[in-house]
Amino acid sequence: MRRYALPVLAAGVLIAGAVIARSFIAAKPEADKALTKFDGTWVITAVEISGNKIPEGDLQKAPSRVAIQGSHWLLKAPGREETGTFTVDESKEPGQMDVKPADGPNAGRTYKAIYQIEGDTMTVCYAAPGQDRPATFETKDRAGYWMNVYKREKPAK
Repeated sequence: MRRYALPVLAAGVLIAGAVIARSFIAAKPEADKALTKFDGTWVITAVEISGNKIPEGDLQKAPSRVAIQGSHWLLKAPGREETGTFTVDESKEPGQMDVKPADGPNAGRTYKAIYQIEGDTMTVCYAAPGQDRPATFETKDRAGYWMNVYKREKPAK
C-alpha cells in the first residue's frame, strides 16, 4: 500500500495544480472583458480641478486624447505624450481604477480613481499619489483631486 502512496500523492498535487491553473486562466478573460469597454480613443471634454472647471474653450484650443487598448493607455496632449497602464475593480460602486504612468514626471506613481462609463461618456475622478481614493465625483474643497470627462471618438469610416 505504501508504494502507491507517492504516485497517488503526486497525482493529487498535479490535479490540484491543474484546477488552480484553470481558475487563473478562467479569471483572465473576465479581467480582459472588464477592460474592453475602455478600448478606443477618448477626447477630454471637461476638466475640474479642486472644484474649479477649466473653460471649454481652453480645452478646445489644446485638445487632449487618450488611446486605450487593454490595460495600456497613451495620452497625447499639446507638447506632451505619456504612456502607462491601469487596472479596474468593477466589484466596487462606483468602479475603482488605479492608473500608473510609465513615463513622464510621474512615472511609477499610482493615481487612485473612481470611474463610470455611460454610453460613449466616461467620467474619472482622480486623487494625486498618496491621497485617498475619491469616494464621489466631486473635487470641490479637495486639493489634489481632479475629474475628467471623456467622450469616445467615433472610428473614421
